[in-house]
Amino acid sequence: MSVTIHVDFSNGVTKTLAKVSSGDLDQSVTQSLDAAANVPPGLAYEFEADFIDRGGREVGRVKSIDGVAGTEDQVWGVWVNDRTVSDLRRVTDSSVTPFGGVKVEDGDVITLKLMRME
Repeated sequence: MSVTIHVDFSNGVTKTLAKVSSGDLDQSVTQSLDAAANVPPGLAYEFEADFIDRGGREVGRVKSIDGVAGTEDQVWGVWVNDRTVSDLRRVTDSSVTPFGGVKVEDGDVITLKLMRME
């Protein structure tokens, strides 16, 4: 299973990683982002957790991508096939539930865009 990850830094710079795969049939947005680190040139992201859910997963948002952080007037928006993802969950070593939220499927496109808050 593989997905495409498209990053728009909103300054004319974009980055696309095709055929990103974690090898799992069930893959979430954050698990796809984790797998993208292994696809040259790679992708680094920071996740900011707001709380831990009952499954032990961190619930929050993308804080930065490749060192580009959101600010108080800009945030990283996330979409899967043009559907907004507002509830990101990240599996940790202490998570009871090994799946991290919104499911992505083979051929899906994950888009991350730095967006201005109004």
